[in-house]
Amino acid sequence: MCENFTGKMINWSYSETNGIVDHIWWISGLRKVIKHYQNWKYEYGIQKIRENIFNSMLGRDYVH
Repeated sequence: MCENFTGKMINWSYSETNGIVDHIWWISGLRKVIKHYQNWKYEYGIQKIRENIFNSMLGRDYVH
C-alpha cells in the first residue's frame, strides 16, 4: 500500500523478536467505542491515514 502511493520500493525485514518501540497491545475492534460514543464515526481509512503521514513527512531529511 505504501509503495503504491510513494512510487518507491520499501526495504524492509521481519523479525519475530519485539523491537524496543513496538506496541505491546493494540485495539482490534471498535465495538465498545462505538457503543459508548454513538455519534463517533470513522473519518479516515488506513489508506488515507498513511497518505497523510507520508505527505506530512515530505521535505524532511529522512524521506527520500
